[in-house]
Amino acid sequence: MTQNAPLLFAQRVWKKAKTPSHVQAHCKKVAAVAVAIVKAAKARGFHADVELARRAALVHDACKIRAMKTGANEKSLLRKTLSKKSPELEIVLQTDLPFLLREQAFCGIESLIVYYADKRVMHTNVVSLRARLFDLLKRYPMYADDIRAAGPRVIELERALVAQFKFRKNLGGLK
Repeated sequence: MTQNAPLLFAQRVWKKAKTPSHVQAHCKKVAAVAVAIVKAAKARGFHADVELARRAALVHDACKIRAMKTGANEKSLLRKTLSKKSPELEIVLQTDLPFLLREQAFCGIESLIVYYADKRVMHTNVVSLRARLFDLLKRYPMYADDIRAAGPRVIELERALVAQFKFRKNLGGLK
């Protein structure tokens, strides 16, 4: 796969989904964070697909604004935008909050990393998990209960990822 292939893939999805440029920029930053963490995982001997994580992160919010404007389900819109057999779709669907809140939820490492990377990127800036959770509460008060419920799990996920993959929690030069 060429280095530009994931971005070309994302651009096709963004065009089809009519994703605003500021959301595209957010997705690009989430992808950079996710790739850095996946590379750290691979360096520690974990099997993780860098390009799959990159592509999934690039499209994870492709339909967010349209869903907010229309009241449609964001993941359903993404399902219609991506092909039915898209591995990126499966990764993104597994980063859905209700999925991750289930006690027995199982997903691939790429899903957990993309989910975590998204929680570390506010707009296009890498921020602390705490800052991002407060931002989400402020911007999405209608989901406050879900965000509060997810908070401890996301903090636990961060501890586990940092412990296993040995990356710096401040994510080095990604700010």
